Amino acid sequence: MLLDFDPQVTMLVAQPFWLRWRDGAGRSRRHAPDLFARMADGCGVVIDVRPDDRIEQRDAEAFGVTKDACGLAGWGFRRVGVPDPVLAANVSWLARYRHPRCGGWPGLARRDRGSNYTAAFDAVLAGAGIRTVLCNVRTPRMNAIAERWIGGCRRELLDRTLIWNQNHLRRTLRQYETHHNQHRPHRSLHSAAPLKPLPQPVILGQHRVRRQTRAGGTINEYGLVA
Repeated sequence: MLLDFDPQVTMLVAQPFWLRWRDGAGRSRRHAPDLFARMADGCGVVIDVRPDDRIEQRDAEAFGVTKDACGLAGWGFRRVGVPDPVLAANVSWLARYRHPRCGGWPGLARRDRGSNYTAAFDAVLAGAGIRTVLCNVRTPRMNAIAERWIGGCRRELLDRTLIWNQNHLRRTLRQYETHHNQHRPHRSLHSAAPLKPLPQPVILGQHRVRRQTRAGGTINEYGLVA
């Protein structure tokens, strides 16, 4: 995961090959390195991940043979152990921003203005090529509200719609915005819509229910007709 945030790494492959040889006793041995990284300058690096306290004699022999083979191939070899736990936790948390579900513009990370975000936090993002964008003043829930809206829009609309171009996307999102604010029930508002109050109770036997479609039939809205 740390290699994913290294700007010098352009390609990463897990267990790229099997290396076979015979040990001093003539027994057949084989070893598959953990990773192969292609660097920005074109060179390759083979990486084995094993903590110092877990390296046995067979492992040390395998790493030595792998290093010699990489030297013959013109590659580098590294054996790395356990990373700093604080660094590993930060990188693991930042890794989720690579997923499309996080939305936003590439290379940007939004955060609030809480004191728990220090300059070191922004420095870690900057080192990964990510620019920090602050939320509005005194709006600690802005991120949560935006993420909930984006998640609902994706689950209810975009995951079930084939978007052709930007104009189609804008038109579809405008229809969903209208549906979300004027018709869709919200549990936090006691099933009312944000821009439309909950209607008074009626006797359904005296009315007919009319269905209206939006976004090409992906979304249905239901209303009463006298």
